[in-house]
Amino acid sequence: MVEEPGQGDFALKLLSAFAGCLFLCAGFLHFAQAAPLPPYIEDDFILFWPDPMRAYPGIPLDFRFVAYEINNETLAWQLVNAPAGMSISQDGTVEWVPSDSDVGTYTLSVRVSRESGDFIERSWTITVGADDFLFVATTGSDTWSGTINAPFKTIEKAMRSINYGDGKTIYVRDGTYHEHYNWETGGVISPLRNKNFTAQDPVEIRSFPGEKAVLDCDFMGHGLMIHISNHVIIDNIEVQNAMAGERGGIQVDASHHVMVRDCVVHDSHWSYTMNCTGYIVQSSTEIVIDRATGYNNRDLYSTHHNSSNFLVYLDNQPQGNIYILNSRSYDSICGFKVKHAGPGKLIVHNCQSIGEKKPFAIGSSSSSVRYSIAYHGTTGLQAAVSDPNAYSCGSVLFEHNTIVNAPGTGVYFDSGYLQNGSVIRNNIIYNDIAAAGTGESDNRLMGFWIYDSSATQYSLYSDYNVFYGLSANNIIRWGNINYNYSFSRWQSAGKDNNSYFGQPMFADEPNGNLSVPLYSPANFGSGQFAGSCVPGRSYPVVKKEPLGTIQGIPPVPPSGLTIQ
Repeated sequence: MVEEPGQGDFALKLLSAFAGCLFLCAGFLHFAQAAPLPPYIEDDFILFWPDPMRAYPGIPLDFRFVAYEINNETLAWQLVNAPAGMSISQDGTVEWVPSDSDVGTYTLSVRVSRESGDFIERSWTITVGADDFLFVATTGSDTWSGTINAPFKTIEKAMRSINYGDGKTIYVRDGTYHEHYNWETGGVISPLRNKNFTAQDPVEIRSFPGEKAVLDCDFMGHGLMIHISNHVIIDNIEVQNAMAGERGGIQVDASHHVMVRDCVVHDSHWSYTMNCTGYIVQSSTEIVIDRATGYNNRDLYSTHHNSSNFLVYLDNQPQGNIYILNSRSYDSICGFKVKHAGPGKLIVHNCQSIGEKKPFAIGSSSSSVRYSIAYHGTTGLQAAVSDPNAYSCGSVLFEHNTIVNAPGTGVYFDSGYLQNGSVIRNNIIYNDIAAAGTGESDNRLMGFWIYDSSATQYSLYSDYNVFYGLSANNIIRWGNINYNYSFSRWQSAGKDNNSYFGQPMFADEPNGNLSVPLYSPANFGSGQFAGSCVPGRSYPVVKKEPLGTIQGIPPVPPSGLTIQ
């Protein structure tokens, strides 16, 4: 799934003569060719698998590509070769309604370009026809054949109808499906188990284009599960009311090359002792969750941090990465959480947590949170919470994030995560609730393991951040509560020498508008800036609302605006 310029069918063509990092252009920050990669980030520009491999005559194709760009540049999309009538929007969505006369096979190319001018181009083959499609409708029957005119009644029946290596697209028609899954227990195997698919012939489970399919678990089971499988796409499905310990609304387990895109999972409720969650990924690699929403997935009777909207286990992960991109979490205890640290990497990029106790609890070596927002939570970013093991004492990267009004601690580290040199840079850490005190949390902007007498023996890189509190005193706890650092004392200790204490000048923080002007102190000049929002650009407000496929946070055309 993760292929970048210069590998396989991808060709990165440098069309810009500019070099360096960032520079000012036409009144806003413009990106040139990427600087050396930050720690723990392997790729700066990726066009992920999958491609649209099949289309049904008379049904809109409605397929969205997913790309990752390290600096959140605005991306521009173009179809280089395409059938007549096919188009691509600037969030990467391919639109086409093939007719009966279009039946056949076509070779297409897509190009995604950065602001700096370089691009990735990829070719693939799409087949138009009625084969390889299954349909599900609330008015259908599981005794029927699953065609468009004789649809199945349940999603499970459609999944179980797929044979080994024979990929299909399952179109789920508008409506609510009351299905109760308890797979991989009591001798019931999951429908796609050991049915290996390929990039050229994947399985796709999605709402019928323009319609909304809701899987309601009725608190009698879990949601969709991809177990010991590969090359599966879950697209534009809503899952609600799951109740199954150690499971989730959407679960990817012991699998690889799975894309979860434009989905919503909410109101999963069971005991925190069995890790109540919305999305869960474990023992898997090359997984992408993109533009997904999770909300109110939690134990309703406890604030323990074993409730979360997005949960990842990295301890048994094969070598490779898990990406959570452009997604939103609210009204759980943890937003984005690593339960077990491990050798694999979790890359959280351009995500939002709103009103949660532990927005980003990412305690696993070499994982990262970048260009993300923790808004009105109890804490902000934490290298903590994950169960201790050999990989929970490594180092993490927190870069270009915006943390707003966390009355506990904006950025918090347990001691183990400092030993190998974690990186905290280019963040805005803001609190105008109350001045920092001398207690364990107490409106601190940063805090380090209270149970060590001092944290000064640990290596840490922290710089180019913007800090703001009602006072500059006590904003950092460096170990034991007696080690209360003001901003000036922190700098005198050799930390954050290029950072700034003061207002970042948010456009309208109380109402979720975290854009900052070009003249904000968050713009350090020479390409350096702090926070998730590029100074001088406008961004959507942060609010508790499912991203969906329309009001989300996709890129916009290159007109001087980007999405955070």
